[in-house]
Amino acid sequence: VCAELQALEQEQGQIDGRAAEVEKQLRSLMESAALPCQEASLVTGDCPGLIQVPTGCRRRC
Repeated sequence: VCAELQALEQEQGQIDGRAAEVEKQLRSLMESAALPCQEASLVTGDCPGLIQVPTGCRRRC
C-alpha cells in the first residue's frame, strides 16, 4: 500500500508540473491574442488528460 501511495504521489507531482506548464502556455496565448485555434488545440490536447488522470486515481482507491 505504501509503494502504491508513493507512486500515486509521484504521478500527481508530474501531473501538477504539466498542468502548470499548460496554464502558462494558455495564459500567454490569451494575453497575446493568439489565434483561437491555438488555444483550442492546447485546451483539447492537454487539459482533458490532466483533468481525467486524477479522477482515475481516485476511482482506483
